[in-house]
Amino acid sequence: MKTRSKRRNEKRVKARAQPLVKKRKHPTLKQQLQNAGPLESARLLGKGVANKFTVKVTQEICSRLSNGELLTHILKDEHMPCILTVFNWRRAHPDFAVEFDNAREAQGEVLADQIIPIADNKKFHKAASFSLNPNNTPSITQKYGATI
Repeated sequence: MKTRSKRRNEKRVKARAQPLVKKRKHPTLKQQLQNAGPLESARLLGKGVANKFTVKVTQEICSRLSNGELLTHILKDEHMPCILTVFNWRRAHPDFAVEFDNAREAQGEVLADQIIPIADNKKFHKAASFSLNPNNTPSITQKYGATI
C-alpha cells in the first residue's frame, strides 16, 4: 500500500511533467483571418502606416482615379491603404469625400472616351451582331437531325 505522502509526491511529479498551456481568451489572428470575409480580413491585416490619413496619399489616389485608373489597382501599391480605409476616410473627412467624388466623375469621362473607339470599331459591330442575331445560329433539328 502506498502511503499518503507517496501519493501526493506522485501527483506532484505528474503535474510537473505536463506542459503549462494557457487558454487564450481571444482567437489568434490566424483564426480570425480564417473566419473573416474579404473586408474584415483587410481590416485585420491593415497596412500599418498606410492607415494614417495624409493629404499626399489622398491626392495621389484622386489624381490617379481622375486619370482613369481603377481604385483596386491603385490600392495594390505598397504605400497605399486598403479599400476599407479609403471608404472610412471618405466618411470621416468631408473634403476628401468631395475630392474623391470629383475624381470618380472625371474617371467616368475618361473611361467613356476610351469606350467610344471600341464601339466605333467595325470588327466589334460584326462580332456583336453575329453573336446577338438568333438567325445566324442553326436550329436544333438542323444541327442534330429530326430524331435525337
